[in-house]
Amino acid sequence: MGLSKEEIERFTTFNRLCTEHGLSERPKGLDTGDVQDGINDEVTLFIFKKWVDPVTAAKVVVLKQSDVYTTLERYIDKENIPTKFGGGFAFQNGMLPDLDHGIRQHLQWTTPSECIPSGPVKWMQADGGKRIAIATGSVDRNVPRNVEIAALY
Repeated sequence: MGLSKEEIERFTTFNRLCTEHGLSERPKGLDTGDVQDGINDEVTLFIFKKWVDPVTAAKVVVLKQSDVYTTLERYIDKENIPTKFGGGFAFQNGMLPDLDHGIRQHLQWTTPSECIPSGPVKWMQADGGKRIAIATGSVDRNVPRNVEIAALY
C-alpha cells in the first residue's frame, strides 16, 4: 500500500515534532512513550503505527494536553518531569546526563574525559555481568562512532 502525498506530509510533520521534542531516539526497553503535540488525528496515528514495529507502536500512548502531567506523575517524580509538562526539571534538548554518586562510584571510564559525550550512547551486556557504555552515532555526520566509554560492574 502506497502513501498519498497528504499522508507523507503528515508523517513528515510527525517525525519533525518527535525530533524537536527529543522523542526520535528512545532507549530499548521503554515501557511507554508519551507523544504530545505530534498526533492531531487518527490518520497521523495510523501512519505512525505503519512505520514502526508493532511492539513499539503498542507502547505509544497519545494524551490530551490536560492529561500529560497527571500521566507522567504516575511514573516519574515531579522534580524529574520537564517543566514544559508541569514538572520541576529544567530540561533542554541536548543536555548531558547528570550521573548520581552511586553510578559514578561503580563506573570504570575507558576515556580520559571521564564523562558521557554528547550524542547517543547504548549500554551493552558483557560477560560476567558487566555493562559497557558505547558512544554511537557519527562525528560530523560523516565518521561513524562506536567507542567504548565506560564499564559498569
